[in-house]
Amino acid sequence: FEEFELKPIIGGSLTWADGTYKTKYGLIRSRWERKGNNVSYACEIPQNTVAFLTLPNGKSQRLTNGSYDFVI
Repeated sequence: FEEFELKPIIGGSLTWADGTYKTKYGLIRSRWERKGNNVSYACEIPQNTVAFLTLPNGKSQRLTNGSYDFVI
């Protein structure tokens, strides 16, 4: 994928989730973990791709290649 969407859904009894998807551009990674009242979210975007991220708090942004960490 050259462009893709990341939209983590956090809830239920899960305390973390981690997923990867191998593309011809590299590995897409998405991971979240709940710690107390905070949730940390991390993602990796391969080179030559663009991700459109929407966090559960409604914050949206466009991400280019690299690694990103957020606290929700």
